[in-house]
Amino acid sequence: MNWYVFIRPFYKVKRDRKIYAVVFMQLVVAFGILSVFLSLLLDIAENKRQMMQESRHKNYQITAQVSDFEYEKFDLINWGSQSATLHEYDNFPFSERVLNQIHNAGIQCEPEVFVDIELLYLGELIEENQSLHLYYSSEFEKVSFSKKTEEILFDVNSENTINSRDFPHTILNDVLLGIDGREYPIEYVKDDELAVYMPIALYESIYHPKDLKGTVLNIKSNTEKMLTTETLNQVLSLLRENCGQNCQFMLGSDFARFLVRVEEAEREAIVLIFVSCIIFLIVLIGMIGIFIMILKRREKEIAICCALGQTKRQICYEIFGEVFILNISSCIVGILSGWLLIKNGISVATVEVTFHAFSCISLFLVACLLSMIVVIPMKILIEKASPIQILSSL
Repeated sequence: MNWYVFIRPFYKVKRDRKIYAVVFMQLVVAFGILSVFLSLLLDIAENKRQMMQESRHKNYQITAQVSDFEYEKFDLINWGSQSATLHEYDNFPFSERVLNQIHNAGIQCEPEVFVDIELLYLGELIEENQSLHLYYSSEFEKVSFSKKTEEILFDVNSENTINSRDFPHTILNDVLLGIDGREYPIEYVKDDELAVYMPIALYESIYHPKDLKGTVLNIKSNTEKMLTTETLNQVLSLLRENCGQNCQFMLGSDFARFLVRVEEAEREAIVLIFVSCIIFLIVLIGMIGIFIMILKRREKEIAICCALGQTKRQICYEIFGEVFILNISSCIVGILSGWLLIKNGISVATVEVTFHAFSCISLFLVACLLSMIVVIPMKILIEKASPIQILSSL
C-alpha cells in the first residue's frame, strides 16, 4: 500500500500530462535562463576577484579634457610669443584645492597629479634627438634639476626659443621665483637628464588647457585594501562637481576601463537574475492557479478517497509529489538546456562563461522551494474540504 501511495503521483502526472505540459515548458525556460545567468554572475564575480587581487597595488589614471578648447586649431607659435599671464585659466581640474576635497571627503585613495610638458626649445644646447621636459607633481616639494638643465633654462628665456610661456619662472641665486611671486629653493642633481621637477603649485598659476594631454591624476589605495570602481567613481563625481560640464574626465588606465566594464556586466547579470525571478513568480502564480483547477476537478475523487479511509495528509503528500515531480523534471531539463547553451560559448565583457555546479545546487533548492510554496494553498483547500459536502453537491 505504501509503495502504491508513493507511485500514485506519477500516474496522476501522466493522466494530466496535457495540462502539466504548459507549466513544464514554462519552468524549463525559467530554469534554463536562470542557470545561464547564475553561471554568468559567478564567473564575472570570480574574474573580478582575481583581477582585483592581482592589481592590489596598481595605480589608476584619470585624464581630463576641456570640451570648448580646440586642440587642433591651437597656434603654439603665436601663443608662445605672448607674455605669460597669471591665472589665464583658473579652473585647473586637478588643483590642490580639489585634491584636498578628495582627502576631506574620506575617499580611501591617494591622489597624485602629474603634469608633463615638453618644452619647445630651439637653441643649440641640446641635440636634435633630445628634448627638455618640465614635470610638475603634487609629490614634489622642491625644485630640482641639473646644472646643464639650468643653462638651457636661462637660454629658454632668451630670444632663441618661442615658448617661454611654458617656463615663465625666474631663476635667481639658487632660488626659483614663480610667476605668482612664490620662492622655491633649487636642489641641484648630478644627473644630466634634461628635466625639471617642480611642485604642482607652480603650475596652477600658469595652467593652460593645452597641457591636459600630458596631465594625469594617479589614484592609488591608501590602505591595504584594493581599489574598487566605486572609489574611482567617487573621485570622478567630485571632479565633475568642481569643474562643471565644461571639463570631461576619462579613465586613462586600460585596466580601470576593463574593470568598469566587468562591474557593469556584473550589475547587468544581477538585473537579469532579477528578471528571471519575476518570470518564476509569474510561473508560480500560474502553477497555483492550474493546481487549484485540477483540485476542483478531483473533488469527487478526493471525497471518495477520504470516505474509503485515506487521510487528508496523505492527499497533501500526493499533491506535493506531483508538484515535486513537475519541478524537478523541468529543473533537470532546464539545467541541461543551459549547459548546452554555455557549452557553445558565451562571453560577456571578455569573461568566458562556464557552467557551475553551485548553480545546479541552487536551482534544485529553488525547485524544492517552489514545490513547498505551491502546496501551501492546496493544503488549505484540502483541509477545508468536507467529503460529505462534496458528495452531496455532486
